[in-house]
Amino acid sequence: MSGPTYMNRSTYLNATNVTTVDKVEKTSSGYLISNERLSLYIILFIVGTISNTLLITIVLRRKTQKNVYEMFVLNLAVSDLLLLLLHIVPNVHAMVSDFKATTFYCSFLWPMNTVVFLQEIFTITTTALHRYWLIVHPYAPKPTRRAAALWITGTSSLSSLSIDSSISSKVGTGLQVFSVTLVV
Repeated sequence: MSGPTYMNRSTYLNATNVTTVDKVEKTSSGYLISNERLSLYIILFIVGTISNTLLITIVLRRKTQKNVYEMFVLNLAVSDLLLLLLHIVPNVHAMVSDFKATTFYCSFLWPMNTVVFLQEIFTITTTALHRYWLIVHPYAPKPTRRAAALWITGTSSLSSLSIDSSISSKVGTGLQVFSVTLVV
C-alpha cells in the first residue's frame, strides 16, 4: 500500500490554471501569491462567518414555528458556512504554507466544494421558485414545512450526485459518492 500522494506548489498552480491576473511571482523559495488576494480571502472568511452565524442564531432562536422561506434561508446560511470552511480555509493554507495536496485533499475537499456550491445554487433557485409560486398562485395552498424539508433533501441529494464516481477507483480505498443533506 502506497503512502499519500503529493503535488508540489508549482504543479498545483499549473493544474489550477493560475494566470497573471493572480499576480503569481516566482521567488527563490517557490511561488508567491499576492497579499491582496490573501487579504480578500481573510476578509471574506471573517465577514461570511460572522454574518452567517448571526443569521443561523437569529433564525433558530425565534420562538415561532419556522416558515418555508426561513428554512431555505437557514439552509443557504449553512451551505455558505460549509463553503467558507471547505474552500477558503484550504486556499489560505495553500497560500501561506508549503502546500502539498494529498489524496484526501484532491478526492474529498474539491468534490465537497462542488457539492456545497451546487447546494447553494439549488437553494437560491428553490427560494425563487417558492416566491414565484406564492405570487402567481396567491389562493393556492402554501407549501408546508414538510414539503420544504423534502425539497431541501432532494436538492442536497441532487448536488451530491455531481461527484464523479471514478474518484473511488483513483483513490483505491473504496471511497464512494458522498452525500450531504442539509435539512433543518
